[in-house]
Amino acid sequence: MTGLLGAIADHVPVMLFIKEVPSLKLLLWNHEAERITGVSRDAIVGKTGAESFPPEELEFFFEKDRAVVAGRTLVEVEERITTSGGEERWLRTRKVPLLDASGSVTALLGIALDITEARRAHDALVASERKHREVLDAALHAAVAIDRAGKVTLWNRSAERIFGYAAHEALGQELAALVIPVAQRDAHRVGIARAAVPGHHLPTARRLEFTALRKDGGEFPVELALTRLGDGFLAFLSDISAQRAAQATQRLDALGRLAGGVAHDFNNLMSVVLASAEALRTDERDEDRLDDLDAIADAAGRAAALTGQLLTFSRDQPTNRACLRPPPSYNRRSRCCGDSSAKTFFSAELPDTAAVVLANASDLDQILVNLAVNARDAMPDGGSMTLSVVEEQGTAAAPPVVVLSVTDTGEGMSPETLARIFDPFFTTKAVGRGTGLGLATVYGLVDRLGGKIGVTSKPHEGSRFEIRLPVHQHPIARRPHSRLAPRTRPAGSVLLVEDDAAVRRVAARALSRTGLRVLEAESAAAALSLYDAWEGRIGLLVTDVIMPGKSGRALADELRARDASLSVLYVSGYTSELLDAEELARPRTHFLAKPFTVTSLAARVAELMAEAPPAGSSRPP
Repeated sequence: MTGLLGAIADHVPVMLFIKEVPSLKLLLWNHEAERITGVSRDAIVGKTGAESFPPEELEFFFEKDRAVVAGRTLVEVEERITTSGGEERWLRTRKVPLLDASGSVTALLGIALDITEARRAHDALVASERKHREVLDAALHAAVAIDRAGKVTLWNRSAERIFGYAAHEALGQELAALVIPVAQRDAHRVGIARAAVPGHHLPTARRLEFTALRKDGGEFPVELALTRLGDGFLAFLSDISAQRAAQATQRLDALGRLAGGVAHDFNNLMSVVLASAEALRTDERDEDRLDDLDAIADAAGRAAALTGQLLTFSRDQPTNRACLRPPPSYNRRSRCCGDSSAKTFFSAELPDTAAVVLANASDLDQILVNLAVNARDAMPDGGSMTLSVVEEQGTAAAPPVVVLSVTDTGEGMSPETLARIFDPFFTTKAVGRGTGLGLATVYGLVDRLGGKIGVTSKPHEGSRFEIRLPVHQHPIARRPHSRLAPRTRPAGSVLLVEDDAAVRRVAARALSRTGLRVLEAESAAAALSLYDAWEGRIGLLVTDVIMPGKSGRALADELRARDASLSVLYVSGYTSELLDAEELARPRTHFLAKPFTVTSLAARVAELMAEAPPAGSSRPP
């Protein structure tokens, strides 16, 4: 099956197939189906799959297919498949009947997600929990016994480790006063008193989760299993901080992939808007129309900033890093709080330090600005905010770090809010006052820089964000950049590769206006053919990164194999980890983020053309 449906099917990130009824022969088998199963469409389309899958699996498939046809209804199932390479994988498959005009089932559509990793994780979790129950006697968890009054009568070594109290400190003390936050203590006491009533049903089969308190005042999530012990209770408590962190990481990764994909398409659209508005402005003289074009460019620029945050959050915005000393860098940027209320007092503690971190200056800017804006918004009635940067000397167990902290005297946060502040799109601000991406972006940036971020806060007591960035022990030299004289116009031929026709059109027009000869291609394959057919020398490749077929990175590698002096400009809004710092550090290699303006594209190309060999250089054989 070809045409629009086939093209759409090949670009969705799930396995799609269509079977003819009643023969159950495959009519459609998309790229994701090929990737997951290892079975090519040529080998399976027009067949039932008998040659591709074991008989027992095939019979299971057919059983569900027949159920869809007979019941004329949707069927969803988890099924095992054996790939062409012999690997066992699991799919969550939804099969839907397709009806003709008369209501007869003529085909069925299958949509499948590869849940192999989730299944393995689930199986591993089940196995872990089984083992967890088997080793309770080994006291891997905190075992705490209390009497009818809630006083501690047993406190094992794991309880000492988890809560910080030695056994002699805990025994005889009220459990609520030791490990329950003040706001929840009364409710805990009521629950214990109710459970102590004779005949009261105790849900021993159910595990409860709540926030517990350490001796040092830190709060953390625990899981509780409770059973009766004489006239009191025996509780087994587990610190589930790691599980919560893993769940949060999974949510962040999933949302990051979604955000990156949306930003990719949106950046293509914004590139056309920005470049077209700038091109129109060049020839426009009417003031009203100029104002309209400025408004378009301004809105597109703000949209680009938002997608930039999405890309930062999704960790797919490549950056050129350099060795930076944070104190001077932040000193220059203290003006980020300039739009805050006159009632807000800002101070900075920035001692001189020789320590450097490996980072992008704009990343450090964004971290500081987002934290400063967050602190400002937490103090609507005024207050003080302090920025400090200190160096912590390393030890044998811990390498040296630069510690950046932002402290405010604002409203503070409840434990519930504190647990979610780095979740993307979570915000306590009114609708229209924030996107919920600011702190999620900070979290992503710090993680990408190899650092850690922590926060302490209590209601009405302000907040303190602390970022720990590793000190870079071996500073690297910056790659020198050529600079053009202001009026120099580039000359030569440039190969422009972009699969989006609208983006390719505006980019080609912008480059042509600089005096370059522009050769256009919509794919890597077309670019290679054009390159081979061109008799002159092509000094520069301007390419998108993610394209159907070969990526821009793969195309650049092939062309560099033919001409090692070729300059490369990657232009993309979403790289999907295809570009890394090593690639961007290569000579005559630059990156331009989408959406771009005519001016930024022309300037970057002019700079690269200046680095290229003279136009008269012969093309390598």
